[in-house]
Amino acid sequence: MSLGSHYLKKELYALVQDDPAIFDFLQHGSLDGIWYWDLENAANEWMSPRFWTTFGYDPENRKHLASEWQDLINPEDLQVALENFEKHCVDPNHPYDQIVRYRHKDGSTVWVRCRGIAIRDKTGKPVRMLGAHTNLTRQKKVEHELRESEAKFRSLVEITSDWIWEVDQHGTFTYASPKIKDLLGYDPQELIGKARPVDYMPADEAERIGRLLRDIVASSEPFDGLENINIHKDGHQVVLETSGVPIFDKAGNLTGYRGIDRDITERKRTEEALVRMAQEWQTTFDTTSDAIFLLDADMRIHRANKKAERLFDCPGGLIGRHCWEIVHGTEKPIPECPNMKAMQNFCRETTELQIGENWFRVAVDPILNNNGQYTGGVHVITDITELKLFTEKLKKNEKRYKFLAENMADIVWTLDMDLNATYVSPSVKKVLGFTPEERKQQKLEEVVTPDSLERISARFLEELKRDEEPGIDPDRTIVIDVEYYHRNGSIVWMENIVKAIRNENGDMIGTYGSSRDITERKAAQEALMLEKKKLEKALSEIKKLSGLLPICASCKNIRDDKGYWNQIESYIGDHSEAEFSHSICPDCAKKLYPDLDIYE
Repeated sequence: MSLGSHYLKKELYALVQDDPAIFDFLQHGSLDGIWYWDLENAANEWMSPRFWTTFGYDPENRKHLASEWQDLINPEDLQVALENFEKHCVDPNHPYDQIVRYRHKDGSTVWVRCRGIAIRDKTGKPVRMLGAHTNLTRQKKVEHELRESEAKFRSLVEITSDWIWEVDQHGTFTYASPKIKDLLGYDPQELIGKARPVDYMPADEAERIGRLLRDIVASSEPFDGLENINIHKDGHQVVLETSGVPIFDKAGNLTGYRGIDRDITERKRTEEALVRMAQEWQTTFDTTSDAIFLLDADMRIHRANKKAERLFDCPGGLIGRHCWEIVHGTEKPIPECPNMKAMQNFCRETTELQIGENWFRVAVDPILNNNGQYTGGVHVITDITELKLFTEKLKKNEKRYKFLAENMADIVWTLDMDLNATYVSPSVKKVLGFTPEERKQQKLEEVVTPDSLERISARFLEELKRDEEPGIDPDRTIVIDVEYYHRNGSIVWMENIVKAIRNENGDMIGTYGSSRDITERKAAQEALMLEKKKLEKALSEIKKLSGLLPICASCKNIRDDKGYWNQIESYIGDHSEAEFSHSICPDCAKKLYPDLDIYE
């Protein structure tokens, strides 16, 4: 059926000319598709070309039947739409307005805001239904990307051993990651909005660090490796290494600092290096209403909605003026003018532009007469400022994630189910001598020693079996010590904190984690075990006498465990490290040699 000759289209055009309420509705509706439904002949429903091109279909091939769109809409959303339709028909004050999902011709999902109004006869009976579509797919995609970014941030915070924080320009905490509980014994809520970093230091240390921080803030410069002594909640001292970067608003004013604290208490005692990595956060967004111009064949504005009037409040008004005068302030169309392109191509054309501090998407749909000739256009200006802001926030999240990954000493990584690296943080170069790209090209057997490879494989299979156990925690963390090969051929012991990556169904599709160099700790443990073995060996070689010794009351010989009598000197010499030298006591000398004065 020809689009130009359809009776419902003619009827709609007549209504737009004669009924201001219809035009008011069009002003508030998005023009990603318009539909007009004959409720007296419910099988018939006219849908604009844009309605179908949004879903990837050729409008010329559609029959304008209500069943056509009902076959494309999500079944659950169809039920919601029909329920709202019935309520709206009964009560005009009940809005017909919902967000629904359609199936695109290529199989993808198209998110649409569907709004409508019932047209009633003199008795109030609904006889027609007029509706409009607004395509929300792009905004839904950005929401999904933001949720993924937030999930990445939360995962990063869960595995890092560092404390992430933010303070305002006065030094008061505005954010503290959960790691503060491990480092200083406080919950984040005990710090945020209530305390400053120096509040947890001894008085003399607080004075010293306070002077340094005042100079840093005055210069608005980043700082790195600032060592400071803190008092744990239980009273013991904790040495932290603090690094931070300034935060500025759009005007370039300093609004605070963001940074990382690492517990270097053990390193200060044993000269071992301890470092960590961290996180980010972000928000959500919403959409705004559109500004709409109706243009004639000369691209002059002959109607404008209230949003357009508020947005472009210019002397002399909008009616009768060219759209480029109002939107761009030029005397002729700009080269990328979507209206000029729509007039040539007979299809929707869009562009994005900035007006003042706000960003807008300009879309123009041509209006064609029955002969297919251009007679005007619908000029829609959508405020996408919030969308831009969300995109900028997403970029900031990525920049913050990159800052954490590039400045931490631990190695952050992800593996696929074949235990091949899909991401390795830049810190691998400092710890193991390989670049991230080199590491991703290496097989696991090239990365770790054979003993470690055997342990890793066994533990991986064990965890896969545990996944099948009822009630097992899918978000559990495992810790495993592994021997890695350094580029120079040496062996580096690393402690690995590992968690599973799962899809929407909860199935494991990989792992992610962080690795810390514990080579010095391992060496100290091995030295301790060696000393222990030496001590045990020495103790085993020490001879001692104990228990009840059978000794002759007369000759003083001792009976051994085989029943033989031995001189006391022989027995003691065999059962201890003692040696004998013979002499004679004064009493025996007098008894045996009375004529000799040996002791006189």
